[in-house]
Amino acid sequence: MKKYDKAMMATASIWAQESYCERAKVGCVLAIEGRVIATGYNGTISGADNCCEKDCEVCEGSDVDCLRCGGKKLTSKKTVVHAEANAVLFAAKNGIATDDATAYVTLMPCVECSKMLIQSGIKRVVYEKDYRDTSGVEFLKENGIEVQKFQEI
Repeated sequence: MKKYDKAMMATASIWAQESYCERAKVGCVLAIEGRVIATGYNGTISGADNCCEKDCEVCEGSDVDCLRCGGKKLTSKKTVVHAEANAVLFAAKNGIATDDATAYVTLMPCVECSKMLIQSGIKRVVYEKDYRDTSGVEFLKENGIEVQKFQEI
């Protein structure tokens, strides 16, 4: 664990609580040398309703287990933006350089967010919780990004 990992992951966890999403509240902090440069949490695009989920279109909220949603009954709306994307987009919109930054994320990144992190110059990703689909982390590693699961000592 690097010097600032604990503080940055705690900060990402605080930002995650700002999310209106029911299925998973995710936070992200972008930092350089222990300094926060951008934050984000999962939520909807600006101007959209803050509700992130809808009933699965296949099962429509019935009590029957659905093969598509796995019986969870809720799926993300198209207007949802992941925490990592929100942090990177905030930095881009405000002219904040992200080269050589570390991304601290409370949930393992997906492939799409991993692409965005790579393209924005992120060199290290620290995540707290595993996700059922590990392809995002595999993609980061394949592309030379240092990836570490956070484990508080």
